[in-house]
Amino acid sequence: NKLSERTLKRGLAAVMYTAAPAVHLQSFIDSSKGGEKKTTDESVALMPRLLPAAIIGSSAGVFSGITGLGGGIITVSAFTLFTDLTYKQALGTSLCAMVLPASVGAACRSF
Repeated sequence: NKLSERTLKRGLAAVMYTAAPAVHLQSFIDSSKGGEKKTTDESVALMPRLLPAAIIGSSAGVFSGITGLGGGIITVSAFTLFTDLTYKQALGTSLCAMVLPASVGAACRSF
């Protein structure tokens, strides 16, 4: 049984309305606790910092593959909620992750 176009559009709108406020949720939580985000120290072990990013990236890839949503909407929201990245850092990370696949796609298309 197929879903109608109208139902799919409403589902996408629901995801967008849910994900958009989530981007700023971490800063709201930090400000309500009365403290600012802690800056990371250079001596912090690398693996505990990479593990959340790997889980977020993998989950976003699976979810976007299943639903057809762009991975950026999921990754940016998750990075701001579950890591110490600010919104701008999370957005930059998401954009940098797209450089290699976009470049390869453009090169393959032009040759």
